[in-house]
Amino acid sequence: MFHKQIYITLPNIENMKLISTGLVAGLLAFVMVSSTLPLSLGDDTPIFSSPGTIRPYWSVTWGGEGDEIINDIGVAEDGVYVCGVIISSNAKKAFLLKYNDNGKLQWNTTWSGNGNAEAEALQIYEGNVYIAGTTEANGNEDVFIACYDGEGNSQWFTTWGGSSDDEGKGIAVYDDKIFVGGSTRSFGSLGSDVVLIKLNMDGDIAWHKIWGGSKDDGGNDVAVTPDGIFIAGYTSSYGSGGKDVLVLGFNDKGEFQWMKTWGGESDDEMMGIIYSRPYLYTAGVTSSYTPHALSIKYDSTGNMLFERRWGEEGEDEATDAAIYEDTFYLTGITKSYGKGGDVFLLKYDSDGMLSWSKIWGGKEEDKANAIAIYDKRIYMAGYTSSYGNGGKDALIIKCGLEGRRSFSLTSGELLIFRNNALYLGGREIIPLIPASSGETGFASY
Repeated sequence: MFHKQIYITLPNIENMKLISTGLVAGLLAFVMVSSTLPLSLGDDTPIFSSPGTIRPYWSVTWGGEGDEIINDIGVAEDGVYVCGVIISSNAKKAFLLKYNDNGKLQWNTTWSGNGNAEAEALQIYEGNVYIAGTTEANGNEDVFIACYDGEGNSQWFTTWGGSSDDEGKGIAVYDDKIFVGGSTRSFGSLGSDVVLIKLNMDGDIAWHKIWGGSKDDGGNDVAVTPDGIFIAGYTSSYGSGGKDVLVLGFNDKGEFQWMKTWGGESDDEMMGIIYSRPYLYTAGVTSSYTPHALSIKYDSTGNMLFERRWGEEGEDEATDAAIYEDTFYLTGITKSYGKGGDVFLLKYDSDGMLSWSKIWGGKEEDKANAIAIYDKRIYMAGYTSSYGNGGKDALIIKCGLEGRRSFSLTSGELLIFRNNALYLGGREIIPLIPASSGETGFASY
């Protein structure tokens, strides 16, 4: 008879014993759990893990026949907010969606202004949602900044721009002030320049600052902290050639403090930046070096502490980062693993040591553009071409801090192993991979 070992890692082996195992037609293994205390087998205990695969609590899609893409996500006590763009018949509409914590849509709102519009970034602050993006006006693109309440009602709408194209890409709200980062072709030097805009909480613009050289430069994200204002993006004016990674530091008055570039002969770019005092963590992509998914950690004065790349020879791109205690997470898209382009989730410790990497996806292209952590849960958002109603559909994934569901076992519950998966109460928990450490009990079958 063919035998395998099912390993169960427990926080306290003394409180648990396996009291029976069985075999039915060589297909099923039953494990009865007997315990003097309930056994909590959650995110902090590596019981059954599936290296390489994200196992969500839930994933939801939203969309129709066109393309719907989420660009950013925020999570608060009252729900999950995402913003992005609907692309249909060469037209673009911005959207804002709200879900409850179980993944049920609460409401949605869309707008296009006088032409096209795209919502690029959002931040939740004191019950309101603040959005930055791009809207079309008089044939050119302008930055827009909008405020909505938790029920989807518009509170105010402001635009900024000139006679050429200007884009809002990132937003941060701090100490009752709003900051937007992006790019402008209306002001500054030749080509595009980085723009930093400050507003009050009523949407009135206090000032804007321009930074750039003789070629194209742009900001993709902004972080605001007690130590200053930081923008991540790209520069073609400075660096090693092509586009290079760009990180800028400003003081609270918008005065330029420092610039850092990184890259090689091809294009390199940062897409996201997040601050956890006193450090900055970035997410981006390099075409100059392999692997291509990129993260760099800086201190608040711009000193680079480490650089990490992940993937193989495929087109891998890190789009956003999130912090939880002494770990940071990266998400994006990988074409080195999976099929056709999959969502990836990486976990690093604060020294840049990779703890694990996991992916999620189907046969077509699936991508995460944003990540948020709230109440010990990870939320990723982007789009899926593998599932939904056709084209690219908006996608949200919720999982635990280890990239999987958590569950608990109590005394007398029955585990069933069938077709290389573990079932609890008839519901699949996770495909079985033996745990590699900790105290273990096991059942043979």
